[in-house]
Parts: sequence; C-alpha cells; structure tokens
Amino acid sequence: ACIGAGEGLEPADQLVLLKNFIRALALRQGRSVTFMPRWNEKADSQSIHLHISLKDKTGRSLFWDAKEKNGVSRTFRHFLGGLQAYVGDTTLVFQPTVNSYRRFAPGTFAPPGLTWGFENRTTCFRLVGHDAGSLRVENRLPGADSNPYLSAAATIAAGVAGVIGEIEPNPETIGSGYAQQPARDFARSMPEAIDRLRGSAFAKDWLGARFVEAFTATRESQHNEFRRKVPDVELERFFDLG
Repeated sequence: ACIGAGEGLEPADQLVLLKNFIRALALRQGRSVTFMPRWNEKADSQSIHLHISLKDKTGRSLFWDAKEKNGVSRTFRHFLGGLQAYVGDTTLVFQPTVNSYRRFAPGTFAPPGLTWGFENRTTCFRLVGHDAGSLRVENRLPGADSNPYLSAAATIAAGVAGVIGEIEPNPETIGSGYAQQPARDFARSMPEAIDRLRGSAFAKDWLGARFVEAFTATRESQHNEFRRKVPDVELERFFDLG
C-alpha cells in the first residue's frame, strides 16, 4: 500500500488509519492480517518505506540545488550524513520487536547496512526524484511493526542533526549494495539495539532521556520474556538429541 505525500504527522496518521481499516476489512471477511516483519520464513519480509523531504517556509525544497550533481544540495548531503551517523543508534525504534530482526536474514531484500544510493533499492537510504518538487530520501529500515510517529521522529532528528553538524555522508553505493561491505551498520540483534539506544547521546538529546529510558526498558522486558520461552523449532530439532 502507498500513503500519499503530506506534511508533518499527516502521513503517519493515514498509515495508522489504513492498518486499522485493513484489519477491520479482513475481520469482516473472516480473515486475519499481520504486520509482523517476518511471519513466515518463505514469505517476503514486511517493512515501511519512509519518504522525507525538507522545505523552507515558502515551500522551496531544501534538498534541491540545480547546480549540484543530481540536484543534491549541500543541505541534503549533510542530511544524508546525519542519517548514516545516527540512525544506527536508534535501530530499536525502527526494529522494536524480537521478530523485527528476522527480517535481516539473507535473501530478504532488507537493507544491507547504512548505505545510500540514487534510485538504488539495494541501499538503506534511497534518493528518489529528479527535480525540486520530487527529490527526497526514502528510509528503508523501518519494519512493518514500527511506530510511524517514532520512525519519522528518529529519521528527521538524525537528518537535521547532520545538517547542523555539517556531517558528510560516505560515498554513494553504486550497483548492488548486497555485494558490498557497508562502512556503517545498524544493530543486528535486539540486545545490541537496546545497548546502542541506551548509550546514545544523540538519542537522549533529540528524543529525550526519559523516552530512551522507558523505551529500552520495555524492549528489554520483551526480549527477556521471549528468552524464557522454548520455541517449537528447538523442540523439533533437539528433543531427541543426546
């Protein structure tokens, strides 16, 4: 499904309404629907692709500069630098459940690392558009189970921090991102994601120390709960072992 472009919180509101509508429609038809990132190892993983652009008060794109290569302005370049520098710290926001990390199994088309590329769907941050009215960045990291409000907040915060700090991005990924080693990576497990968010000065400054404390505590409780359970696959594999 595709949510149309909007300002501020409007797209996130529309996504929440769409999910609830789909659930209600499925229920009326005697069916069920899930937004788990990986509900079946044979099915494609599910995600949210978050498109963001910045404009000034007059509506002029801050990402576009016709004098630069591909129209990518200095502001846009630094926004990308911020995404690469800080999104890894907030992996837990984009991947908030124990199931989220199953999305990154080989062959699932999930982002290979904190890479970027122009019209490159094998990167995490895909640049889209060819003029002032369409140039934007697509964050392909959020799972379908993520909170769209938090995902948008973390993405915008990282980008704006990059603009303020004038952070330069790593070189563009040309060709398949899956065939290249990313210079920067996000957390690959829930414990790592919890530790990175809890220890992130960026997250505490931009998202708030109280949020970081509360969010990591609830995710840690969730992870510990699932660690205590014995999955069926372990029973199938190891019940008769030894």
